[in-house]
Amino acid sequence: MATLTNKVMSGGFWITGIKVTEKILNWVRLIILARILAPDDFGKMGIALLAMGLLETFSQTGFNAALIQKKGKTKGFLAAAWTVSAIRGGLLAGGLFSLAPVCANFFGAGDAKFLIQIIALSMLTRGLTNIKVIYYARNLRFKKQFFYILSGSIVDFIVTIVLAIILVNPIALVIGLVAGSFTRMVMSYIIDPWMPRIEFDRKKIGVLFKFGKWILITNLITYLLVQGDAIFVGRFMGSENLGFYQMAFRFASLLSIQFAYVISEVTFPAYSKMQENIPRLKNAYFRVLKFTTLFSVPFAALMFLFAKDFTRIMLGEKWLIMVPVLQVLSLGAVLRLNSEITGVLFRGIGKPKIQTIISIIALLLIAIIIYPMAYYFGIFGTALAVSCPFIIISIIEFIIIRKILGARFKDFLRRLSPPVIATCCMSLIALLLKIQIPMNLFTLILIGCVLIFSYCVFILIYTKLDKTYLSEISKIDLEKISFKMLQWRKKIWT
Repeated sequence: MATLTNKVMSGGFWITGIKVTEKILNWVRLIILARILAPDDFGKMGIALLAMGLLETFSQTGFNAALIQKKGKTKGFLAAAWTVSAIRGGLLAGGLFSLAPVCANFFGAGDAKFLIQIIALSMLTRGLTNIKVIYYARNLRFKKQFFYILSGSIVDFIVTIVLAIILVNPIALVIGLVAGSFTRMVMSYIIDPWMPRIEFDRKKIGVLFKFGKWILITNLITYLLVQGDAIFVGRFMGSENLGFYQMAFRFASLLSIQFAYVISEVTFPAYSKMQENIPRLKNAYFRVLKFTTLFSVPFAALMFLFAKDFTRIMLGEKWLIMVPVLQVLSLGAVLRLNSEITGVLFRGIGKPKIQTIISIIALLLIAIIIYPMAYYFGIFGTALAVSCPFIIISIIEFIIIRKILGARFKDFLRRLSPPVIATCCMSLIALLLKIQIPMNLFTLILIGCVLIFSYCVFILIYTKLDKTYLSEISKIDLEKISFKMLQWRKKIWT
């Protein structure tokens, strides 16, 4: 029988494969579409996604997370969970279709009504998807999930690009999304044949909701934390500014979202299996923290330094307005990622209430400052308003982690200082190169490779000075989750 270690490592491979492939497709798609469509077109698509996400989030049951976290056998709960999911999907699709005119008028974009009505179909297909797709996350078996997710992403990519070239209209974006969602629904039953049945068992649903209610509340708050700024921009600044803002957010959070997904999918079930062993939890948490910062900190620095060059070369001159927003959100993404790391730990050990409270605090801080910042500084001020509060959130989470895991300040310092120091050295080299070399696509890629190489050298130099930095990952034990993620990521990219 495969050990939990092997399952975690295999899960890290497949989930990383999913997200790396998805991000490659998303990068290519965004770059192509940015050349074809206008910022206003992306803004209208963003309005449709916001309307769908808001309605979907406010009806989250949290059952999927409850099935993963719940101890013991859960197969008997699948039919009840699928029944609720199917009913919910149908109600949401009908509700969003009916409310499309209201949503479009709220954002002052009447043209978005038809887009919202089309995108409502994806909510029905999601609700009818095979509930067993989450069962493999609980057992740390992600191979089937790889093919399930990737099939929809490929269809979405092809349909969107082809229709965008032919129609030059934002309708291509929503049709591609619906096509991808439908493909995933079909593939979920092909990959894992299972005949769903309607079962409305109040007792089973009650058991799942007992845990899921906190996930529901957390998801509501998380949605407002992640998308509240976009709703604000769309409502008060128009669809064009929303297009600029969301494009900046997509590129600023490319790496952080990928890491957050991998961490959530892999470490959440792993944490739940070791939730009663605090020393192992502590080791696992700090290893994840170490290796996510190894990637997220230099990525944020590079995006900050080369935001203007990247935007001009890859997206075109018409997108340069978003450069300051991209710079701020890139730095803020590091803080958001660290907060997600901690939130996954809280959920994994069965304490989602802590994450909910922290999320409420973050939301209140943002709500207090977002209007004055946006009033005086536009979408740049909005970006500042949603990023700065996470400095305070990081401090709060640090205090709670110290109490739960018995961690000390030097435990954090030891994991965080190497990437920060190496990134500072890399940034100095980047500034010197920018002064000397004119920027085009070739030089941008070349300089990026040089800077990545220099960063790796600085990390290796640090490990020579502090041999204990990597010594804790020289053994093969359960908590090597993030180290294996790093190895697989290098393997895939190279």
